[in-house]
Amino acid sequence: AGRYPYLGDDVFVHYLGMWISSQDAEDGDADPVIFVDTKRDSQNKMGVPFRYGDPISGEIRELGGCPGLLKAIGSMRAGSERVIRVPPESGFGNQENVLSNRNRIPPNATLLYDIQLIRVVDNSKQGQARRRSRKESDEIYQKLEERRVQEVIQRDRLREKEYERELQRRNGEVVQEDKGELPGRPYFQRKEGKDSGNEKQNGKNQANESPRALSSTEQGMGEPPVPEQEG
Repeated sequence: AGRYPYLGDDVFVHYLGMWISSQDAEDGDADPVIFVDTKRDSQNKMGVPFRYGDPISGEIRELGGCPGLLKAIGSMRAGSERVIRVPPESGFGNQENVLSNRNRIPPNATLLYDIQLIRVVDNSKQGQARRRSRKESDEIYQKLEERRVQEVIQRDRLREKEYERELQRRNGEVVQEDKGELPGRPYFQRKEGKDSGNEKQNGKNQANESPRALSSTEQGMGEPPVPEQEG
């Protein structure tokens, strides 16, 4: 259950107001007439504000509020709903009341209210201190949340840059491979060049060597004899 209102607290309410004539109220054959619905008639969508304990203002009176309504709110908790019956002496008395929505409440009318107490704001010193502390905590949390969001954004940007650099590096390797090069492997390029130079040097050495002289045995053997053909 919510908080009861205390003197000086701000309360926010919505109510549906109806009136019945005094004669109908006495006979018990009442046919209520709606004169206000604050959910529809008021610009305060979060509830009509009252300062509990203060006299009914002209603005509240134009919205169909009366002393009996404010008195009933004092016995309600925030978040509760209640239906009350207000006699003429606690309502608008023997005077006709014209509301801001142009509805009229006749003199000596009995009023019926369906009240919803939306919220009670503690205006005591303790309540004000709690609100200040809550506000400071909310501001600190908001700053931490903003810092966390900025860190996430910066991290995502760094990842995007790294991804772009990786794509550029890979695209560069593909272009070099099409040209027949070995990208990113200078060691193997140098090794390949060294081996090619050795092969060329070996070829030159072989070309410069003189032919080997034949031995006496190889010279005496001569060419192999040709077999005689039979006539």
